Amino acid sequence: MVDLNTTYKLALAHPDSRAAFALVGLTGLSVEQSTQAELNLAGHYAQVGDAVYPMSEQAIALLDGVSLADSDVQKGLTALDTDEDTLRDALSAAIWATSDDGTLLQEMVSLPTLTQMPLSMTYPFSIVEQLDPADTGRFEHSRATVQAAVDYMLTPQSKFQALLAKLLDGKLVFLVVTTGVSGLNLIHNLVMGRLLNPVDYGQLTFINTLLLIIGLIPSGIQTVSSRYSSIYEAQGNGVLMASLWRFWQRFGWLVGAVIAMIIVLLAPFFVEWFQLRDAWIVYPIAFGIPFYLAFGIDRGLLQGKERYYWLSGAYLVEGIIRLGLGVVLTMALASANRGVDGAIWALAQSLVLAWFVSWLSLYSRSPIATDDTNSMSSAEENKDETVSAERTVWLSLFGYTSMALLGQALITNSDFVLVKTYFDAYDAGLYAAISVIGRIVYFGTLPLTVLIVPLVAREQSQGKSTRNLFLLLMGSGVVLCGGLVLVSALFAPQIVQLLYGAEYVAAAGLLPLYTVAAALFVLTNLLVTYRVALGKGSETWMPLLAAIAQIIGVILFHDTLMTIIIVQISIMSVLFAGVAWRSRK
Repeated sequence: MVDLNTTYKLALAHPDSRAAFALVGLTGLSVEQSTQAELNLAGHYAQVGDAVYPMSEQAIALLDGVSLADSDVQKGLTALDTDEDTLRDALSAAIWATSDDGTLLQEMVSLPTLTQMPLSMTYPFSIVEQLDPADTGRFEHSRATVQAAVDYMLTPQSKFQALLAKLLDGKLVFLVVTTGVSGLNLIHNLVMGRLLNPVDYGQLTFINTLLLIIGLIPSGIQTVSSRYSSIYEAQGNGVLMASLWRFWQRFGWLVGAVIAMIIVLLAPFFVEWFQLRDAWIVYPIAFGIPFYLAFGIDRGLLQGKERYYWLSGAYLVEGIIRLGLGVVLTMALASANRGVDGAIWALAQSLVLAWFVSWLSLYSRSPIATDDTNSMSSAEENKDETVSAERTVWLSLFGYTSMALLGQALITNSDFVLVKTYFDAYDAGLYAAISVIGRIVYFGTLPLTVLIVPLVAREQSQGKSTRNLFLLLMGSGVVLCGGLVLVSALFAPQIVQLLYGAEYVAAAGLLPLYTVAAALFVLTNLLVTYRVALGKGSETWMPLLAAIAQIIGVILFHDTLMTIIIVQISIMSVLFAGVAWRSRK
């Protein structure tokens, strides 16, 4: 037996040394480097130069010469096949399937199908040069991650357990819920179209459009905060985690309050510009805007901390309140000819309640602040160079993300805003109904855009061709888009009457061409998403340029609603061709 309190060189002659290497994460080293690895079994680490590799209990057992003939460790190694390449891939996959507290992340639980990235890109192997056994907090956090991964890696699971784990996976639930919430929003639009006349429905759609555009800000905050909170959570960096939360929370409330005041001041002008009934249609949304911007950081941290069940609940509450309360208030006020007021108040209340659920979810288990962060005042935080540097990075990513989202939002919403400006309330209501039906294809392709990024990234990281994934993505998009265009061309009057009623059938002739424009944009978005998944996002500026061109085109040519749709088809065709041309490399 080896004295566990001594430090010694790892000998390749040890019968289980290669398996131990795999469990420590050293399989990528050369033979010469391997023989230079210094092991401290009492300290639970191996060191090669400045790099410190946390060790699992199983690796220590292998190196300590414990008999493993009948042990679970040996059974697990035998099941995996003990060649070092297989073990390295299994460890990389297990890292992705476990969290640092030993909880399975359940999105995939069968080792042969787990995501495999280069081990050096996974935490904590990506920061081994920065680890110091003397920094017990950070080192123990990283060792706990390795231990949880190895425990999972060597624990066999039945097919039933694998299936159950997938069904209960928080990420899968989140994907299903968000897709369902998109469906609820579609149902909300259809039900409101039934309950309201075209004039009132057009005004409600304007408010929804205004919210979607303003929603670029919380969406950008959520993207930034989810990315960096995940990093800080893995690093156990409470200072930066708390700074991230405080910065974006203040940003959200402040910007939200400013936007709310601007909306209140501009409300009388909105009435004139967009042909609204009165300013009271706008005021409820102004009340909800600060809450709308504030929950961006809370949802981002929920995502970064992987509290997907709570995050799913926050989205679900927003969709249910918007639909349920909207129907109740609209019907209650319909007799007074104020049904649209009820629908708009329901929108405002859904924003407030969504913020409350997000805030409650974030604090359901533990607050953001830690003992380390409590000791740092706001003034000290502002002077801290590390925090200041991180803020610059946050704002930079927020800018890029917002630009990409802005292009998408302007393409999908600027046409209706301009229609509200140039056409009467009745025609705007008809156009709103057609645009909602034409955009159904967005909901059908949403799961494709969510799932394609990790799938492409995994295949690319393993040096495999992503051509089949590309063909599957674009082929599915063409089938969905082509099917919608064909159905709308053959049955436009029946579709409009079924979904909205006889009052809207006059606009049925617009539906086939509108779905063509929507389909072209969806295919473009799928192509851009694929390129981003490959790490080639140089085309993300093109949708924004196309959005600007669309706005200019509608301003110049808007004699009829059909003309506006033809402008969109022309610009979306050029956009798709441009992105496809740049993507040929």
